[in-house]
Amino acid sequence: MARTLEEYCKKDCLVSLFNKVDSDLNGTLSTDELRRALVQIGLRDADVTKIFEQMDSNRDGLISYTEFVRWLFHGSPEAKHIERKVMGGPSTPAEAMSEFMEFVQELKDTPPKEGEKPTKLKDIFKRLDDNGSGKVSLTEFVQSCKSLGLDMNDDMLKEVFDLIDAELSKKKKKRKLTEEEQQELIAAAREAQAEDPSVQIPEFFDGHPRGDIS
Repeated sequence: MARTLEEYCKKDCLVSLFNKVDSDLNGTLSTDELRRALVQIGLRDADVTKIFEQMDSNRDGLISYTEFVRWLFHGSPEAKHIERKVMGGPSTPAEAMSEFMEFVQELKDTPPKEGEKPTKLKDIFKRLDDNGSGKVSLTEFVQSCKSLGLDMNDDMLKEVFDLIDAELSKKKKKRKLTEEEQQELIAAAREAQAEDPSVQIPEFFDGHPRGDIS
């Protein structure tokens, strides 16, 4: 079966990563080589032994390229962290939204602690709503997503926020503002801000004021 260009690029990245970790270039990874690499990209030193044991499927004390790749795509949080570091984060708002929805699903699927109920979507919203106002601002959204463990840059998190905000506005059947109406609101806010510095200049996305998720 013919490979796509994306698959070839991904394979090249993985080969380069493996060779970079393989400091003595003997074609296998030792515990020390793996530890240095994983700690550098943000994983805890305490996790390295467990990860090495998971990778070393034939129990020979060394990690081959095949074992390395097989483990990388087996779906653990550690493996996903490494893949994001190698391949980079999402490059489009759609990819960012998809990754965010996968992250939300992972939170929902996490087994509850003893005595606690399974996580529902409203529970995740409460964790994003840092100040308990019943609404999630852009600042809260970005900070809370990161504190919950979502590894995504601020720009892409902002894109996700805007997509969610715009979708909610459509569901509430809010009319899109014309460019002229947007500029009128901005001009009025600037005029008011001259007298009261606390007045915020509105921002818009897809014809709707950028606001809070509620």
